[in-house]
Amino acid sequence: MSIDAKLALTYGIRAPEMPPEPTISPNEAAKIFNVTGEAVKVWIYTGKLPAAKQANGYWRIRKSDLEAFMRRRVEGVRKKIMIVVSERWREVVVKAADSAGLETLIPQNRADALLKAIVSPPSLIVLDIDVPERFDFLAAVRERWSAWRAPAILIGSRGQTDAELNLAMQHGVAGFLCDPPLEYLAYELGRMLT
Repeated sequence: MSIDAKLALTYGIRAPEMPPEPTISPNEAAKIFNVTGEAVKVWIYTGKLPAAKQANGYWRIRKSDLEAFMRRRVEGVRKKIMIVVSERWREVVVKAADSAGLETLIPQNRADALLKAIVSPPSLIVLDIDVPERFDFLAAVRERWSAWRAPAILIGSRGQTDAELNLAMQHGVAGFLCDPPLEYLAYELGRMLT
């Protein structure tokens, strides 16, 4: 209770009620961020976005909390790349990303990748040409969150066949790097994100 409200009660004056702070639903917040309501709920469950669960079981987000969350996201943006590569390339790509000032996301499997793409969308995906499910993985991530269109590049120690090249183009792969040195890979990763 504010000092003015206490003073009003002392003299028998009824203080006007302050209107409650406006709130929105996770689905309304999802429209603002161009994500799914499910993604917003993940932010709520992980404690990134404060929200209150009402007696009817629905979540409500105060607009001030949503604005603070948006400010934190803008201020703390660090470009991320998702790495779906074999063991041979993982260390090289992580080192190159680190030297380019990029954060890396390394999913353990397809389900983990889908969750990471929703919770912390990468700005670039690096795929290994020798990982058999590389295009299925890319299609699943993009299908799950259709609004997100991060570029993808392939990396490998061999050239692509014509069939692989056509498949890569169908899936919107932006480029291919064949056995790149570490410095060049770091340069290319940084260039793809500028």
